[in-house]
Amino acid sequence: MTGSRQMEGVDCGPAPFMMPDWPDAPQSTTQSPLFRFASTDMDAVRDRMCRIFRPHAIRPKERVRDPRRFELDEIPVGSDLVLTRVRYNRAVTIEAPPLDEFFVMQFTLTGTCETRQGRVTTQVRPGQLCVLNATRPIYQDMDSSFGQMAVKISRSLLERQLAAELGRGLPHLLEFLPEAVPLTGPRASLARTIAMLWDDLIQGRTGFSAGVVQRAIQQTVAALLLTAVPHNFSERLMRSSGTPAPHFVRKAEEFIHDHAALPITLSDIVEASGVSQRSLQTGFRQFRATTPMAYLKTVRLDRARRALLDSRHTGQTVTQIALESGFSHLSKFAQDYKARFGETPSATARQGG
Repeated sequence: MTGSRQMEGVDCGPAPFMMPDWPDAPQSTTQSPLFRFASTDMDAVRDRMCRIFRPHAIRPKERVRDPRRFELDEIPVGSDLVLTRVRYNRAVTIEAPPLDEFFVMQFTLTGTCETRQGRVTTQVRPGQLCVLNATRPIYQDMDSSFGQMAVKISRSLLERQLAAELGRGLPHLLEFLPEAVPLTGPRASLARTIAMLWDDLIQGRTGFSAGVVQRAIQQTVAALLLTAVPHNFSERLMRSSGTPAPHFVRKAEEFIHDHAALPITLSDIVEASGVSQRSLQTGFRQFRATTPMAYLKTVRLDRARRALLDSRHTGQTVTQIALESGFSHLSKFAQDYKARFGETPSATARQGG
């Protein structure tokens, strides 16, 4: 069995999708909803950024003799979704109060950014996504080469869609994992969707300009985000998917959630479901786009993450948390954990507040 110190070095999982560093837009944007803004005047930059997002502090980290041109491209997709490409072309720090009415998906194009939300700090690099929450104050330290695709999405859209999927109102505010995650799996699908939208919209004469299409796109992006990035309703969303799954699938899910910490096998899940293994596998693939054992692994990983983030208060070690979450092979736990969350279990434990 491998201890947590050995887990630290594990580096595995599929290579993340890399967001394209956007090419220049066409010279004529008459038919495009693209708005372009560039300036060397930091006061004008602050004014523009505060109008798009909300009033916040932007401070250059160094004095430069030559003027550095801030660049912003902005495309609204209806009232609840705004795509922006941003480059400061200088090192800056950002301090912002809680965003309140919206979330921001930050896809790093170039450079690095240290982001702190509340007491959680994460390093964001190309090939990663960080969601800025509506509920926490934000501090960011961007290097001079940092460029990002920042996608503003309204809180009301996400919470309406989440409530509809759960079949009931939300008892508290939605909050995403405040850390960088790699663009793999469903997050790569989300990134590719944003990239496709941007590429089409900047060309003008797009089919995405119709209101009915924009509303559908907003809902699609919201659904992808809610299923791709862990949040405080992820487990409930997994259990109460809006897709009308057969009773045997729901029975299997209930059994998994109730017994995830135990060494259960596929045979145990099949027995609890009341159908054959083949029927259960088919049902999970058709209605959950996964397998029963992959579903079990996701439930265990999400539980482990919550425990790791709380480990400073509980005093639990990485090894204890892994075992109590149902993982008997610690090196495999570290492998799976890093593939899902983009960091080692020990790194998560250090960040816990």
